[in-house]
Amino acid sequence: RGYDLNPLAVICARANYIIALGELLSECEEPIEIPVYLCDAMLTILEGYEESKDCYIIPTKAEIFVLPKKLIDVKVINNVLDIVNDSIHRGISLEIFELQLKKRIPELSQYLSEKEYEVLKEFYLSMKALNERNLDGVWANVIKNAFAPVFQRKVDYIIGNPPWIDWQNLPEKYRESIQKYWYDYRVFDHKGQKAQLGSAHDDISVLMTYVIMDNFLKDDGRLAFVINQNLLQASGGGDGFRKFAIKEKIPVCVKSVNDFVEVEPFKDLGVINKTATIVLQKNETNTYPVLYKKWHKCNKKVISSTESKEEVLNKQIGCEKLYASPINEYNSPWMIATVAQKEIFNKMINKGFKPAYRARKGVDTSANAIFWVKEKKKVKSNLILVDNSPENSRKEISRIMNFPLEMDYVYPLLRGKDVKKWGYSLEYSILLPYTNDGKVVDKDKLITTCPNMFDYFFMESHGFCPVLKERATYKKFILRQNEHAPEYSLYNIGEYTFSSYKVIWKALAKGVEAVTISNKNNRMLIPDHNLLMVPLEDEMEAYYLTGILNSDIVSEFVNSYVAWFISSHILERINIPKYSENDRLHIEIAELSKEAHLVAEKKIELEEVEKKLNRKVSDLLLNN
Repeated sequence: RGYDLNPLAVICARANYIIALGELLSECEEPIEIPVYLCDAMLTILEGYEESKDCYIIPTKAEIFVLPKKLIDVKVINNVLDIVNDSIHRGISLEIFELQLKKRIPELSQYLSEKEYEVLKEFYLSMKALNERNLDGVWANVIKNAFAPVFQRKVDYIIGNPPWIDWQNLPEKYRESIQKYWYDYRVFDHKGQKAQLGSAHDDISVLMTYVIMDNFLKDDGRLAFVINQNLLQASGGGDGFRKFAIKEKIPVCVKSVNDFVEVEPFKDLGVINKTATIVLQKNETNTYPVLYKKWHKCNKKVISSTESKEEVLNKQIGCEKLYASPINEYNSPWMIATVAQKEIFNKMINKGFKPAYRARKGVDTSANAIFWVKEKKKVKSNLILVDNSPENSRKEISRIMNFPLEMDYVYPLLRGKDVKKWGYSLEYSILLPYTNDGKVVDKDKLITTCPNMFDYFFMESHGFCPVLKERATYKKFILRQNEHAPEYSLYNIGEYTFSSYKVIWKALAKGVEAVTISNKNNRMLIPDHNLLMVPLEDEMEAYYLTGILNSDIVSEFVNSYVAWFISSHILERINIPKYSENDRLHIEIAELSKEAHLVAEKKIELEEVEKKLNRKVSDLLLNN
């Protein structure tokens, strides 16, 4: 049996089914049905029908149909629907329809009670009436396809490639229709702000995996899915998936995982994603560690989908056997490592202590094209000409050039791509009409002190104000906290944004790439939302923390459990001691870190400094 919501996929699968049967088709005396159906296998099961004691009640746009359950139990439902379809197209009376049933399914009268048989006759009359009203005689086929999952009995094996669509990218009506089932299946536990944000990394494949196992898989049956590898390591988005229990009642055991991220198996088709496969067994308790096969390419050649499995396995890819287990609580991100690495990393894990440091995301404008500007030249002591940056927007934003702005609220901007280990570069500046205590400047003060900046945001010819009002962060979060917040208010901003020193690192990187920042030419540097930052007031403490984060052992630890986004959670996972100016080791790490910043562009000198730093950080974290 096969189910898919994409018509082209269904047609292709049916064609492949016929090709696979090959010469066997010539031996078939009776017509056969290709059991691949066009339907939503998940939503149909969740809310596509109702049940009474003996019947399924199936709502369609044309009418509500009722069918005896027994037809499914004795596996004749499709035969019956075919007979209904044929009879409708030939305009056959109810009496002749009954004769057709007896001829083509003689045992049917033994299966159905008199009451159930009457239900089937009513079903045929409903179909016939629809056809006579010129509402097409297709409803038997519609039911056969769209409601095929309802008629599916539980099986031993399921394989598939569920859709990978983030919650935030699902159509709104579909989101609403499945929302309650995330909670029913206990795969969405976020509360407060995390729930408001929609947990962007939760994708529909999480819910689908558990719905399919629950409704289609026998106890002890196995399911093999192609999944997004992020589900095994993402913090937040994969938490529900990693519970490995259906509705937190029926256990599910991970039997195998194959990680194909580095292989890029669909690259020749123009698709690059984080592909993995997982095999799950229903009604068996999961145990750790899980054997985790990480595959890699033996050369840089793109693997073609036309090549044979043998050719690929023998010559083009190889695998490393690793072991996976939750880094903390049972559904936390998986740490994937060798046995030797795991012994080291276990000494570094924070065992439930309050972290010494807290990280925050940088400023989120949600309208970069307006707030990110390029500085041109000063025209007065406090006026500078700027260009805005429509190149940083998917929406069409007016290009404004050589606009004179007061420098009071113009700051050098650091983006993720501007930051590297021990250093940074500057390309853009950011408009930040905020005071140093993290409070937005109200309109009256802005128009009084910085009238040009006020005009920049509100001049009708620019068209910026409507865009600012429509930002999701402005409508959903900023206005909820302050209904009078000016349109230029920003998200992820506070007093911490203006701290004297910041330790920042890139969210999207392989390993940690951190740097200590303060001011540039007496101007505060501001990180954007693709950077994480720890605000600090002590220079040596900032260098100390940056030194730890930039060490090899920390990058190895982070890479073992982070799939793609190095967020604030790394400070919660690693047991980093609070800086003490009385601790000689802390001071040595800070001094080496400061030196690394100074020699960052001198490769040989930097290598020597990093070697010393790596030894010191290892001593700190492994003997803490």
